Amino acid sequence: MKFYLEREESFGLRLTKALNYRDMRPHDLAVKMGVTDGTISQYRDENGIDPKIDRVAIISNILQVNPVWLLGYSVPMEFEPKLRKPTQEELDLLSAYNDLSEEQKDMIRGALNLNKKNTSFDLSKAANDK
Repeated sequence: MKFYLEREESFGLRLTKALNYRDMRPHDLAVKMGVTDGTISQYRDENGIDPKIDRVAIISNILQVNPVWLLGYSVPMEFEPKLRKPTQEELDLLSAYNDLSEEQKDMIRGALNLNKKNTSFDLSKAANDK
């Protein structure tokens, strides 16, 4: 079995899309990277140069996009799915669940057809993320 990615667009076009998506000017990116505006202009040119991989990593971190997408390949733009914060109701339910005895938790897991490993959750982390 071979792994295959198709290059859909140039680096320059993807860089322009990412800048627009993040509402950032090329000059802003140049300043954050410590390079000249001309360097960014070369990257954005359809016939321009593709940066070395270390620069791709820097740009993708600044713009918060998938570096493989930035290189023009057929992968999602977002590197990681955005996670939503739990609602107050969800936090309350988790708190109530955590206060139950192990026997009561086992009964709930059984009723929901869950095994023990699927029900661990760090409530303090969720509360801090809120």
